[in-house]
Amino acid sequence: MERLVVELEDQKYWNGSAPAIDEWRSRWEVDQEMRKAAQDALEDTFRNEAGMDNRIARLDLVQASYEACGSTEHCIAQFAEQNANPKYAEFYCQNDEEDSACKGVELDDDLREFGETRNHLCHDRNGTGLDTVSHERFQSLCRKINSIITSISLIMRMILPQLDVTTKFNKLAQDVETTDKELLATIMK
Repeated sequence: MERLVVELEDQKYWNGSAPAIDEWRSRWEVDQEMRKAAQDALEDTFRNEAGMDNRIARLDLVQASYEACGSTEHCIAQFAEQNANPKYAEFYCQNDEEDSACKGVELDDDLREFGETRNHLCHDRNGTGLDTVSHERFQSLCRKINSIITSISLIMRMILPQLDVTTKFNKLAQDVETTDKELLATIMK
């Protein structure tokens, strides 16, 4: 572009119209300023686009945390609804006692942490909860709670039918014992 301007200036100079050199020079300077302004605008657009991409990624992470929270709350509520039956209140299985006890303690700690983090994430009045929560850790915690509850549910589904049979057998044994005592009392009279 500069070479073209110089050639045009020389041509104008040799043709006898020297004032046109200044006109071409000012046009060239204006074009350079416009090109620089367009380049700056393009760079600003790229920066804004990168910032927007970061904000979108952040919102995707927050949305994933809310989805994990909702899924975990649903899993907990469903587990509680299915297993809140008084006849299973004294659930005991000797084979899985250690495993269930470990899962119970771990689940208790995880549920406590889940509740605190969820409250901080969902109910923070200052609006800083989204910034201070480690979303990756929270989502991992939700997946862990879901898997523990699922495994405990599977164990209970396998064992509870056996527990029903044991309960029926114990009830039958109590009935027989009562009948035997009544029979013995009748004989003793």
